[in-house]
Amino acid sequence: VSLKAIDIPDQVTKIDDMVFNGCLSLADVDIKDKVTKIGKYAFKDCKSLEEITIPRSVMSIGIGPFRGCAELKKIKVDPKSRFFKSVDDVLFNKNKSVLVSYPPRRDAKSYEIPDSVTTVSAWAFCDCEQLVEIIIPDSVTDIGEGAVCKCTNLRSIVIPDSVNRIDDTAFRGCTNLECVTIPASVTEFGWGVFNGCDNVRGICPKNSAAAKYCDKKNIPHTED
Repeated sequence: VSLKAIDIPDQVTKIDDMVFNGCLSLADVDIKDKVTKIGKYAFKDCKSLEEITIPRSVMSIGIGPFRGCAELKKIKVDPKSRFFKSVDDVLFNKNKSVLVSYPPRRDAKSYEIPDSVTTVSAWAFCDCEQLVEIIIPDSVTDIGEGAVCKCTNLRSIVIPDSVNRIDDTAFRGCTNLECVTIPASVTEFGWGVFNGCDNVRGICPKNSAAAKYCDKKNIPHTED
């Protein structure tokens, strides 16, 4: 927990799962242009990390690499990377079809997901307490596990009718979430999707899977 900086040696080609998990003081990470893989939750809960640069050598990044990095403001990618890119400090795969990670301390109250995105990765917006609004385009088909978990200032969200499933704990801990619009296209709900969203109200079609889900979970809802 006292480690403040790490210079990844030239010989290292892989940063494995959860390697720096819980390094609360880690603020300076130098990843060399030899690393090809960053594992899942590799920097989880590195709460002092404000900026990180992904070298062009990285070909694979696991889920939630920066989950719990509450002070992270910028995720940069070497412009020569063939696998990932950073757009306004947000991490995507190269063709911007997957939103990998949004830095929790990015200076914005609202974010509109680009309409090239089809997948919002697991834990992509986790702990983004700055955000009041996230706009999801109808290009998105997959909202991953914990994707919007603990966005405590998020007030409302509209799920587009391109989405069929909302994964486990997708909106868990969004304590100020008041309204979620769920279309008839959503037929599958993971575990604990709205756990901790005590004031949430659903807007969904009559007799839809969403309406039945709300009834089952005692979530008040109205017809759209």
